[in-house]
Amino acid sequence: MRCLVPVELFILQKELGYLFELLEMGRTTAPDLKLYMDKKLSLELNGNRTVIGILRGYDAFMNINLENAQDVADENNPKPLNRTVIRGNSIVAVKALEAIGN
Repeated sequence: MRCLVPVELFILQKELGYLFELLEMGRTTAPDLKLYMDKKLSLELNGNRTVIGILRGYDAFMNINLENAQDVADENNPKPLNRTVIRGNSIVAVKALEAIGN
């Protein structure tokens, strides 16, 4: 087993410090969607898809739980999805379809 000399320890500490800084910069904070809870939303997704539904929950990655959801890609014939979870990385835009209070 090899012992690290002080110079190697210093370099290792510096590299670990840099790694921890990178990890802290990449931390996600939960989106603030509290005002949108129990409101009807329209979500634009990648692939030119649109889903509407009532917001029932979300998490730090912006995964969204919708109730009474519908896929409205074909406006004349919306496809019911009922209760569904939309993955956060597929969401392009969120629009409120109801008035949002303070």
